[in-house]
Amino acid sequence: MQFNHHIRRRRLALAYCVHAAVPLRLGCHSPTAFEIKIMFGFLRLWPLFTCLFLIVFAGSIAKADEPVKVVYHVTDTDAQGMLAMGNIRNHLRADPTAKITLVALFKGINLLLEGTTDKNGNPYALAIEELAGKGVQFDICKNSMDFFKVNADQVLPQVKAVPSGVAEIARLQAKEHYVYIKP
Repeated sequence: MQFNHHIRRRRLALAYCVHAAVPLRLGCHSPTAFEIKIMFGFLRLWPLFTCLFLIVFAGSIAKADEPVKVVYHVTDTDAQGMLAMGNIRNHLRADPTAKITLVALFKGINLLLEGTTDKNGNPYALAIEELAGKGVQFDICKNSMDFFKVNADQVLPQVKAVPSGVAEIARLQAKEHYVYIKP
């Protein structure tokens, strides 16, 4: 009977080492009362840890079927205009369910104005009309419009004015969990 008791204590010590990731002291020893108390306390809390783990990952699994939400940030039409339009087209080709918003501010607002063309002379209005038809939202910064003295009648009809471009980007990222891309 005494022999079985020692084997049981050694098994508990080994289980304590493996599960609690605490190395045993050098040499053979029996677990102390404190070590046994910790081990059983840990085992008692194991279902709680498992439930918390599943709840956390169940939330991320539930979001897996939601469309990807992306905000494109354009601050310079000449440097980023063609690139942004191409990136958005390619993005929608790869993922037609993506929810995309382009926010233009500073010199990027020219992209969303009537009569603006790319380096090849192609009007941006055609691309914007095409992409808006696919669900892309275009936002223009009202602060930038005021700074460059742009009237609302110069803005393309598919475009929505927001009070502040940077505040809108921050809101989309923080509140609506949009991914940020700057072409």
